[in-house]
Amino acid sequence: MLGLSDSQIADAVTQAWVDGQSLRTYRHSPNTMSRKSWAAGDACQRAVNLALKVMKGEPGIPTVLSAPVWGFYDVLFKGNKFQFQRPYGSYVMENVLFKVSYPAEFHSQTAVEASSKIFQKLKEMASRPLTSRASHAERMRPASASSTSSSSPWTTSQTATTASSHVRRDASCSDGWRRRDLHGRRRGGDVALVESLRQKIKCVEDPQFTQDYHDPALRTISNALTVELNDGTVLDEIVVEAPLGHRLRREEAKPHILAKYQRHLSPHFSETQVKELVELGMDAKRLESLSVDEYVDKYTVQDSKFV
Repeated sequence: MLGLSDSQIADAVTQAWVDGQSLRTYRHSPNTMSRKSWAAGDACQRAVNLALKVMKGEPGIPTVLSAPVWGFYDVLFKGNKFQFQRPYGSYVMENVLFKVSYPAEFHSQTAVEASSKIFQKLKEMASRPLTSRASHAERMRPASASSTSSSSPWTTSQTATTASSHVRRDASCSDGWRRRDLHGRRRGGDVALVESLRQKIKCVEDPQFTQDYHDPALRTISNALTVELNDGTVLDEIVVEAPLGHRLRREEAKPHILAKYQRHLSPHFSETQVKELVELGMDAKRLESLSVDEYVDKYTVQDSKFV
């Protein structure tokens, strides 16, 4: 952290505990908003600010957690001390979720994948998914239901990325879920049709999905989708237990992650620079030999059309 000593790093961390945390209300209806997109960056800049203050001599707060009445435990944790599922190690990094497939909340990723499979099935049946559905039921977890189930039309792109019913209904009417869908860039007639489909979607909890979601060995984010057509035909249920970016599908995801990386580099760098960055990223030994600032410097541009 900016060359701070171990004791200074501890001081900076204590300052972060004083700041506490933001409310999650901006991530949930009816207040879902663009703050979802800049919240992480905001947290990072505040962390750097605190580290800079400590570097200039700001002291730490040794009993920030345990101080009676005004410490973190008493104010925000009902007097309880932290308890941990496991010792500190590499669990978090090993279980990183890569958002590979769809620009939507992770609780919705497997729902969209299931919807895309339903869409392909309907194409094979030569049925129009917008006119042949009578009902559309999904099994999910309470965490997903609380943050992604929506019974009202979308009002912002942030609501769309969060609400499972929105991304599901859109993916069921086309092949997947893309950025253009996020901003509602569909023809007027299509909007009405996908909205009518959303109204037919029913979300219910599956206890096993809930158990697996909370199991540290699994942490799967499962969704299952069943579709009944107007003629009474019930399609086979589609179950997707883990999204493509999950640890259990890591190898399957790697080509997609690389393609996404290249796709996002291309608007900013020349073909030669993109090739250089990709080759560097694929060479673990060479990458690990670079200092962080040397690596980050490779992403700087003199002139950008985006600024």
